[in-house]
Amino acid sequence: MKELPKHAKQFQFDGKNYQIKVSKGDIDEYIIRAFIEDKPANGYSYHVDFTTRYDLEQQIGYDAVSHLIDQAESDVRNKIWEKYLRAIAENAKS
Repeated sequence: MKELPKHAKQFQFDGKNYQIKVSKGDIDEYIIRAFIEDKPANGYSYHVDFTTRYDLEQQIGYDAVSHLIDQAESDVRNKIWEKYLRAIAENAKS
């Protein structure tokens, strides 16, 4: 299995520099998160266990980690976390 970079992806959005980082979790999994200056950009983290990643790659050529990196970027660009927080706040008022 190839080594994963600490900063899997970098991009700019709304005047901020984001990094998508991949780390290895404690329970045989990869964890993908978006960061701004080494601080979490939102409350989301994306996980795939080693076995599932390997099986998907071997069986159908699908790179689950790359997909989750793209999903993390998409969620930042679409402000999904902010929409979630707004919905929670509106729901709390009613």
